[in-house]
Amino acid sequence: MTKENQVLLSAYKHLMPFMETLIPGPCELVLHKVQGDSSFIEEIINPLISGRKKGDQTDVLGLYHSGKYTHQAFSETRYFTAKSGATIKGNTFFIRNQAQDLIGMLCVNVNVSPLVETHNWIVDFMKGFTPPVLDTRVSEGTIEDYTYETIDQVILSSKITPSRMSPEEKIEVLKLLDSKGVFRVKGSMAYISKQLAISEPTLYRYLKEI
Repeated sequence: MTKENQVLLSAYKHLMPFMETLIPGPCELVLHKVQGDSSFIEEIINPLISGRKKGDQTDVLGLYHSGKYTHQAFSETRYFTAKSGATIKGNTFFIRNQAQDLIGMLCVNVNVSPLVETHNWIVDFMKGFTPPVLDTRVSEGTIEDYTYETIDQVILSSKITPSRMSPEEKIEVLKLLDSKGVFRVKGSMAYISKQLAISEPTLYRYLKEI
């Protein structure tokens, strides 16, 4: 390996202790050095999962070639079972030099067995529960556009045209609009007055009754 490539690998080596502080739980960090068709462990932190040590030859190149990651910066997340039986979440970052030659890989292996057990417990405990359907619409307009749309929907949901509403029915509409926070948006008062066919002074008077 050239001196330039070794310096680049060393930069990732110095980054590993910092990464360890960011990842909760049992985490194994492995820096692989690629030389030709072989790879070796350049550095390893917390060899709790694989039991490997610095200098060991590895088969990590198989992941690179079998996954067809020759033009990607990192691998997809993969889950596998360690020799200990633990469920491992693995991610790999491919290290390339300026010529885009693969010179190393940085692998992050996290023991997620406790999370798997928790997940299975929750699924079993909540068996039969159906979560409510959420409104997944995304508004591409301004907050004012969204507010006016909300006002229109509330008024339409009453199924009574504003011209035929009694003062009490209009107050009920205002209560619902208030619960949606539309009055905090600038310009909403004038818009609501127009849509409910009332004057702004009348609107303010109705609001005092809420």
